[in-house]
Amino acid sequence: MSGERQIKELIKKIAGQTPEHVFTATVKTVSGNECTVMYGDLEISGVKLFASTDGKLLISPKKDTSVLIADLSQGELRDLTVIRVDEPDKIQYKCGDLTFEAADNKFDISSGSVSVKSLLLDLASILKAFKVMCTAPNSLSSDIDPTALTKIEKFEVDTKKLLK
Repeated sequence: MSGERQIKELIKKIAGQTPEHVFTATVKTVSGNECTVMYGDLEISGVKLFASTDGKLLISPKKDTSVLIADLSQGELRDLTVIRVDEPDKIQYKCGDLTFEAADNKFDISSGSVSVKSLLLDLASILKAFKVMCTAPNSLSSDIDPTALTKIEKFEVDTKKLLK
């Protein structure tokens, strides 16, 4: 046995894993915090996706991409966890009520029913309805300047592009 191979075998023994306990599979479907994969001709469902043991970090892979799976049941194929994702479809992190999610080239930050997107869109709505009160006698209030309104509308469009 070569020195390099011997080192690999010792590392595997220390980790308590043999090569058949870690394998590559192809993602077929993703639902919540689990996915179904194809391992050769075998379809396996119920594969866990959490990237952390406390369940705060979830990385969902894209359909038809490769994932690396650890078989924690040591060959029984019943306690499987994705340990590497080649192409993430969604990344979600939760810390108490605060949630950060990135998907579809957009992101969302929210806490309960309040999100950054809803706050920014509310701000755009307020600014568009803004009226300037004139204090001079017999003068009327006026709408927001059209140039400013164009900038506010661009702000609103950009917010929708960036945030989910």
